[in-house]
Amino acid sequence: MLGIGLQRILGRSAAAPAAPPSMFSMVMPTLASTAINSMQTRSYRPHTPPMLSFKNTGRSVPVRGLSASFAYFQLKEILNESKVRETVRFNEWHERKHDKKRRKRKQADWRKYLEFVKEQVVLAKDLDKRSRIQYANYKHL
Repeated sequence: MLGIGLQRILGRSAAAPAAPPSMFSMVMPTLASTAINSMQTRSYRPHTPPMLSFKNTGRSVPVRGLSASFAYFQLKEILNESKVRETVRFNEWHERKHDKKRRKRKQADWRKYLEFVKEQVVLAKDLDKRSRIQYANYKHL
């Protein structure tokens, strides 16, 4: 049920019967296109133009049988790898230059630290493997 003020904006009277949608779809403004409604529904506007404007563009994951949860986690992994959520979050506000520089430097330092940790893990596994081989070879002595 529409309010009286909104009915006047849309050009409808309370007693008029509803017309079929195909007859007046181009003449009558829709509820979403009115100025009042567009001001109320506007919540998110990215600072950059949308790169993919097609409706069905993006990554898709096939669901085979009853494995919807497996497909969901595959899609979640794809979105994490391509950093979709981070891109949307960083497009919501303007980031000052020094804040962006600091964030990028922290991310680079974290990547270097993770690479160092991976190297140390490889060295530790190699040392463990060598010590097991030596223990097996010299166990009888």
